[in-house]
Amino acid sequence: MDLILGGHDHIIEIDRVNDTYIIKSGTDFRNLGHLELTFPSAEEKEEIKKGAHSKWKPEDLLHDKFVLKVEVLDVSTKYEPNPELKEHVEEYLKDFAKKMEKVNLFTREREISNNMKIRISPT
Repeated sequence: MDLILGGHDHIIEIDRVNDTYIIKSGTDFRNLGHLELTFPSAEEKEEIKKGAHSKWKPEDLLHDKFVLKVEVLDVSTKYEPNPELKEHVEEYLKDFAKKMEKVNLFTREREISNNMKIRISPT
């Protein structure tokens, strides 16, 4: 496994296990993971392995294939929204809000033993 990107963990974590990075970049779009993969040429790989490359060290070469730079950015107002993307998101959210108004599930409660109940009526 060259790279593992996690999600739904609600944490920021960048771990390296041997040559494999495990990256989790936060929650609820408060953070953004920025990954830069570089695939060095055969000549550059040899320089890296010998410790003679000007930019990368031997431990930077992963799986003898690529170099990875990882950065987790905080999403904030310092980044200007893309106007076209913002328009698409706003349209999607309007449609989504309409769908959320619709009742999709009803439950009620019924006792099935002295200390256990199941829901079988609206809540």
